[in-house]
Amino acid sequence: MGPSNLVKCYNGYYVNSFKFNTQSYGRFKKTMNSRVYMKGSCYDDNECDYYGMPEEVVWLKYLGNKCKLFMFKCHWYDTRRGIRMHRSNGLVEIKHTSQPYGNEHFVLAQQCQQVYYTCPPDN
Repeated sequence: MGPSNLVKCYNGYYVNSFKFNTQSYGRFKKTMNSRVYMKGSCYDDNECDYYGMPEEVVWLKYLGNKCKLFMFKCHWYDTRRGIRMHRSNGLVEIKHTSQPYGNEHFVLAQQCQQVYYTCPPDN
């Protein structure tokens, strides 16, 4: 990278009225701000949403001072096989043990919304 390029990593970022933390930073906190939802769209009839956890918050600055952006590097859950929709109450059930989906780990921070994941009760 040249002298005008810069990359920095952070533990969190505030965007879209949400405070996002990386999974490692928020692990022992009392509140959980480390879950991501991104509305997905495809060019065909299959629309897929994405659910994951930020592993890194990356700030990129390039081509002078005017081009800056924040990105999240995320662990994405497999929403093709590891998801169940409960349309009656609007809940989405994610299989947390599913392997990451695809090779696209980075997303623009502005595309993300915050969600809360909870563990199911033991039966």
